Amino acid sequence: MLAEVVNYNLVLFTDQVGEALLRDHFAEYYFQNPRIKIVQKPIETWHNYHYKNSWIKNHEMNTLLNNKTEWKLNMLWAEKINFVNEARINRYFPETDFYGWCDIGYFREGPCPTFCTTPKILALNKNKIYYACVDANQFAGLRMIVEHKNEKGLPTIPIPPQQNSIAGGFFIAHHSKIEGWRQLFDAKLRLYFDNNYLVKDDQIILVDCILSEPQRFELIRGAAPSTPGAAPSTPGAAPSTPGAANSSASPSTPGAANSSASPSTENPWFEFRRFLG
Repeated sequence: MLAEVVNYNLVLFTDQVGEALLRDHFAEYYFQNPRIKIVQKPIETWHNYHYKNSWIKNHEMNTLLNNKTEWKLNMLWAEKINFVNEARINRYFPETDFYGWCDIGYFREGPCPTFCTTPKILALNKNKIYYACVDANQFAGLRMIVEHKNEKGLPTIPIPPQQNSIAGGFFIAHHSKIEGWRQLFDAKLRLYFDNNYLVKDDQIILVDCILSEPQRFELIRGAAPSTPGAAPSTPGAAPSTPGAANSSASPSTPGAANSSASPSTENPWFEFRRFLG
C-alpha cells in the first residue's frame, strides 16, 4: 500500500514500537514520500481511553471475542473516527475536502494504483458519510430491531452480536461531516456503555447509528462474506502496533462514484476499494 500513496495523503497512527516495526519492514524511501505522515499516538492518549473501565467491563461479557482478543483491540476499532478527526484538526497536510479511514488490510487483495483518484473523489456527495454494506439481507433484517427503541433510545432487543452487515474498515466523508459523525458515534457508544449494552465491536455502533439516522449515510453494496471474520477489520501494518492503520486524507481535489457497486463473489471488503479505485 505504501508504494501506491500517490493520489491522496496518508496519516499512519501508531506508537513508538509500531513505528519501529514499520520502518524495519518497509524501505526508508517509502517514508520520504511527502504524502505519508507517521503520527505516534500512544494508547493512553486515545479519546476512547477515557472509557477504559467500560471497555474492560464490556470485554468480560463479550463472549464472541473475549477469548480471542483483548479489550484494547475493540477500543481501537472504535477509535477510527477520532483518528480521522485528529488528522482533520491538526492539518498534517494542507486541508482537503474529504477525509477517510482505510484499514491496511484492504490492500491484501493486491495493488490498486488508481485508488482515490481525483475523478472518483469529485463524484462524492458532500452531504453523505460513505460505508460499505456487505450483507444487504442481514442489514434489512436489523432495521426493525433498531427502529424499536426503549425510553432510553436503545433497541428494545439488542442488535445480535454475531451480525456482520456493515464493514467498519473503510469510510470517507466531506470534512464538514467529520465532527458531527464523531459526536454521533461517541454519544451512541456512551449510551451503550451507560446502559450495559454489549458493544461486540464497532459494527454494532455503526449499525445503530446508520439505521437511526439513515439520511446521513450512503451505503455501498457488496457481497456477503463467505467466512465470518474474514474482513480485514484489524487496523495496522503489524500485530503489536496499536493504531497503525491509516486515516487517509483524500487529495484536495476530492470524489467517488456510483453509490451501488454491483455484488461480487470476491472478498466483499474489496468492494469499497473498487468503489474508490
